[in-house]
Amino acid sequence: MIHACLALYAISCQLCGACWFRNTSTGEMVHHWATGAKGKVNSERDLAGLVCNALGDDRCLNPERGYVGPDQDTWEKRRKIIDEFPFDRWND
Repeated sequence: MIHACLALYAISCQLCGACWFRNTSTGEMVHHWATGAKGKVNSERDLAGLVCNALGDDRCLNPERGYVGPDQDTWEKRRKIIDEFPFDRWND
């Protein structure tokens, strides 16, 4: 019986495991990463940039799938941060 009850308050993406839980006070769906960490503001856009846009299809539950913009995290941004990190300072 508990599973039927939870279905009213949460949905999980079959592709990446991300979950959206309904806030019972506001009715808003709140995103949680597959790790269980609660998503921040615009985290659905980050999820799209890191996972959904590359791997998602029509089964993807992320409402931001397909979004591309400067305010989202992507693997390209993360690679740039690594490439620009001053590793040579650690050798001094």
